Amino acid sequence: MPEGTETLAVEARLKDFMSQNLKVIQDNIEKFSLTGTKSMNKVSQATSRFDRYMVDVRKSLGNFAKQFGPAAIAAGGLAKAYLTVTNQLSDAVRLHVAFDRRLREINTIARVSETELKGIGEALKDMSLRVPKSADELGAGFYQILSAGIKDTDQALRLLEESARLSVGGLAETSDTVKIVTGVVNAYGLEAEQATRVSDVLFKTVENGVTTIPELASSLGQLIPVARAANVEFETITGAVATLTTNSFATAEAVVTLKNALFSLRAPTPQAAKELQNLGIVIKDDLVETIKQFEGLELEQISKLIPEKRAAQAVLALANNWETLEKNIEGAYEAGGSASKAFREQLKSDEANIKLLENTWDRLKIKLGSGVGALIKGVRNYGSAWSRVEEGRKEAGKTFIQRVREEAAALAKVQEERLKNLALIAKQKKEADKPPPPKKPSEEELEQVKAAQMRVREARISLIEDERRQEFEMLKLKHEKELQQIEGNL
Repeated sequence: MPEGTETLAVEARLKDFMSQNLKVIQDNIEKFSLTGTKSMNKVSQATSRFDRYMVDVRKSLGNFAKQFGPAAIAAGGLAKAYLTVTNQLSDAVRLHVAFDRRLREINTIARVSETELKGIGEALKDMSLRVPKSADELGAGFYQILSAGIKDTDQALRLLEESARLSVGGLAETSDTVKIVTGVVNAYGLEAEQATRVSDVLFKTVENGVTTIPELASSLGQLIPVARAANVEFETITGAVATLTTNSFATAEAVVTLKNALFSLRAPTPQAAKELQNLGIVIKDDLVETIKQFEGLELEQISKLIPEKRAAQAVLALANNWETLEKNIEGAYEAGGSASKAFREQLKSDEANIKLLENTWDRLKIKLGSGVGALIKGVRNYGSAWSRVEEGRKEAGKTFIQRVREEAAALAKVQEERLKNLALIAKQKKEADKPPPPKKPSEEELEQVKAAQMRVREARISLIEDERRQEFEMLKLKHEKELQQIEGNL
């Protein structure tokens, strides 16, 4: 078998293998997403569970070599298959992220619970299996409907599906058909159930005129509010547009000229009102009856009633073809099933069927991607839990150190008080060991002391006088001896 053929066979078998094992992979991923949010004291258990579950995931993705056989391996198919797995997982994550972002955008307006939002997401994915439009494109249309003021999600989903079916049958963008269908429903105060009727009328306009759904969707919105204000039914204005497009008016031009004509007829200038009266023309609620009255008039006469030249030409064209106008309006009222018939016809195309198949595969990949998202969230929660453990441990350490410091400070304070007490005791003991101060003598004792001191003094004076007398006697005696010697020498 040629190498290219072998590789394609491997890829085909791999896709089958992936489809069969998506649930296994999803279950394993979801298991971890649950255990990843356990309390902090079970972080280690969650880690071991994660390891075990990832082994299961790897088994689901990595054991297909035996199934594909040695010929595929020899042809390089196994490497290509592994690459396909990686690409499919990457694409799954991308699709999930894009769809989740779309849902978050929707909820900025819907403001529903997570459960209800998930239900909207499932409804959009289910719709993509019935209508060949991607879930993301349908989500954009749903957001567009909510933005238009239709807040009931069930009504919005019904409007969306009808608009999407119209876009398929009319080969238009979903955003364009959503805009026109929602605009008609809002302008005429219709229920969502009547959106099918709006689609049928639009498609009947395509059948009866020379126009397309994209052309109608892009231009008809500016005519609808004016027609509603003028009490002209939707079937009537689409019948008029169909008639004009068969008379050399482009769709956008037909819409603008019809809008201007309605303005002029419903709110004529004083001069135009006088001219209408002169011509015997009465403006009626029935557009066909009003237009019939212009039959046979010249463009110059109509221009006096409708100043805008192209609008006057449009009224002239309708007046000259009022039977066709009437037929087209009647056809619009009997348009039931026109859009559905076109939708069913388009579903027979290969393009539509391939798109539905892609949507089926994308739904599986979004589910797988959501599982990977849950895994990432679980890992993030695990990391967050571990961070909290680390923070708790650090905080506990800080608390312990702080307590030690506080205890040390308290102990130091106690020791300081103890030393103060010991110093006070020592001081008191020293004071107690001092000899008592001398007793203050009484007056009598003082007198006795003074008397004693006087006696001592007197005795000292007497002693001094005695010593002086003795010295005098001794000096006298010495002098006498010296005198005797001198006398003796003489």
